[in-house]
Amino acid sequence: MASTPRRRLTLLAAGLLGGLLVLEGGLRIAGAAVKTRDDRHTTAAGLSDHRVLALGACYTVGVGSRAHQSYPRQLEALLDERHPELDLSVVNGGIRGKSIAYFADYIDAILDDVRPEVLIVNVNDRLTWTPDDVAALQGVLDSPVALARRKADRLLGGLVLYRVVRLALTPPPDQTGLPKDWWSQGPGGQDTTDQLAQAIAQAEAAVARDPQDPVAWTELARLSERRLDPERAIQAHQRAIELGGGRPLSHHHRQLARTYAGLRQHAAAARHLDEARSATEGYQWMLAEQLRNDRVAVPPGDPLEAMVHQVKEADYHALFGDLQESVRLLQEVVDTMPSMLQAHDMLLFYRALQRSLSTGQPLAEQAPVDRDALFDKDHTGEARFGVASPQAAEGETDAEERLRVVLEDSLRRIVRAAEARDVAVIVENLSSLPAQASTIEALTEAYDLPLVDLQGALAIHPDRASLLHPTLNLRLSAEGNRFVAEQIYAALEEEELLR
Repeated sequence: MASTPRRRLTLLAAGLLGGLLVLEGGLRIAGAAVKTRDDRHTTAAGLSDHRVLALGACYTVGVGSRAHQSYPRQLEALLDERHPELDLSVVNGGIRGKSIAYFADYIDAILDDVRPEVLIVNVNDRLTWTPDDVAALQGVLDSPVALARRKADRLLGGLVLYRVVRLALTPPPDQTGLPKDWWSQGPGGQDTTDQLAQAIAQAEAAVARDPQDPVAWTELARLSERRLDPERAIQAHQRAIELGGGRPLSHHHRQLARTYAGLRQHAAAARHLDEARSATEGYQWMLAEQLRNDRVAVPPGDPLEAMVHQVKEADYHALFGDLQESVRLLQEVVDTMPSMLQAHDMLLFYRALQRSLSTGQPLAEQAPVDRDALFDKDHTGEARFGVASPQAAEGETDAEERLRVVLEDSLRRIVRAAEARDVAVIVENLSSLPAQASTIEALTEAYDLPLVDLQGALAIHPDRASLLHPTLNLRLSAEGNRFVAEQIYAALEEEELLR
């Protein structure tokens, strides 16, 4: 008689467990049905049944190369070539200058817009923070509730029922809409190229409609500069000059001076600097006033915007003939933010111009670039992809801990959003700092995420120079982007995400 209650409890527990298993199976079937229906909807909008989404900054966009040479497009070509049975699109969701924290803010809306099966997310050096930010995040991440939740996630994360309950108990994200510079042209998207490539295509169409419109040529020049496509930018600026502007002629000549300096064609850069100086005679006071207004408009506490303005200020001083002040300002930028390539290029040009003016020797058309040194982590590791974010002024221990807190918060939000939608996540570190490597590795391991060590793979490549753009410092060539695509393809295969 005494065993009857025990048997009842056993039967009740077995019934409850069976019911949960039935519910789990039903949720999986329902999820598969919804996913199939979503695939049909998205395919009708212009994408394939299976989608991989790449999120990151310049190296994801493929800045320095045409859209079809970016690594996401080359990854798609690899997948088409090696898995022709898959109807697959690789969506380039890269946005210049953005960090993983930026994408984490919008991750729910982004995943709902693209509906990928795999998410490739870049960890770069753009993470910035304040002590108050870190303190607030640390209180959340290191609380007993958060620690217990992470353990439950690891143990039960594979169950649909657990993810449904967790999603129901999770507060909505702070950002519920898509970023304004997102790639999509509507729900589901119409194109797998990045937003910048789409804007360039629109500018090219405008030029084709009216080849005599200087405004259209000026916009094409601006976008080509953002893509670091110097040949197209030069052509567009010169055409705008021939047609009478679209912007003041001094603007076109200043931009051409920058572009030629980036190509290290210093004689051509000097010619356009002289043209810009001639075009601004009589209203230098107006440029000085504009410079003061720009300085006031820099957001306080934003080191990146402050350095961008300082590069602009250095250019104005060169325009007014004060090369010494230009060199001083640019050297300060290079010391503070080694990854600001334009500062490196202009500093090299203004120094060469100073020497030429003092010695009477002509400017060299091409300055040599030590490409191999770009991969020497002991010598220029932080200059290769790095930016001196706030951790640079701190002790190494404090910097590592603050990076851990900020990066973990971003990964936590991305992983949760991905798991709720059955999206597999892969992390790559192409544009991170070498000093960040151990933290990135530890966090991806803690969250059981595959890490593609692109930094390490590039650093030990036997023919590293072939991976770099022939003229643009610190940018990858088409071969370099292909190499990145190969590394990520190998990770997709290893994780069995192509079956």
